[in-house]
Amino acid sequence: MLLLVVFCASTEAQQGSEPGMVRVPGHPPAEACTSKDCPPPKDTVPAKPDSDNATPEQLPRSITEVTREIGAAIKLQAPCTPRQTQCALTPQQKFMLFVHRSYSPLTFAGAGFDTVYTHFTHDTYGRGIEGFGKRFGANIADGEARSLMQTYLLSSLFHHDPRYHRLGRGNAFYRAAYAASRVAVARTDDGRNAFNWPELIGSFAASGVSNLYYPDRDRGWAHTVGRAVDGFGSDATTEILREFAPDIKRWFRRHEPKSVQKIQDKVDRE
Repeated sequence: MLLLVVFCASTEAQQGSEPGMVRVPGHPPAEACTSKDCPPPKDTVPAKPDSDNATPEQLPRSITEVTREIGAAIKLQAPCTPRQTQCALTPQQKFMLFVHRSYSPLTFAGAGFDTVYTHFTHDTYGRGIEGFGKRFGANIADGEARSLMQTYLLSSLFHHDPRYHRLGRGNAFYRAAYAASRVAVARTDDGRNAFNWPELIGSFAASGVSNLYYPDRDRGWAHTVGRAVDGFGSDATTEILREFAPDIKRWFRRHEPKSVQKIQDKVDRE
């Protein structure tokens, strides 16, 4: 199941929501741009330097280094390159991003992974196929409600960019800390850091809505807070997958049979 999630994450990395991946109408793809014939759109912001310090390439060897790298990762904001992706989205484009995520393979894979785990640790919906199906449906509903509020409604209200801007450099710990910290640190439409209010409010609001369709034993304040906290963890895991999915995919491509590579190349061209 974990491999399924990784595969779906890599699929979304080709289609999805990070720099160089969301195809905004009227903005040419990165490979079509040159320094002369592809001026950035008027509604983009220039790339912002991510840090005054060099990106750490070696894994931290002490608690002091761990603490320092976590602090640097939290303050970091990966630059948005206007020639690769539109840096500021309109509310209409944020809505279309939500629509894309609603049918993304990662959405269903994540719900399936959560369902498998909770199906064997909680018996709220009962055992068997029927119980599994009910729990899977509830997880899908949770994810869609949270995505609608975070990706579209609240991001438009607070003028935040709901996309994940991949770092793609530095050691694995530094990149993972950066990715996980995005649940607390948001990117504004003009490229600045801000507290991630859409994540906080959206998670609690979606958890409250889930009381409408969850069984009686899973309703109430304690369960609502618990689901919101689980949502933070789920979103942090998703961001880490988005950060490393292209690397994982490249690793698998290097080790897969040539016949499989040819099939994959043919699918990508189509």
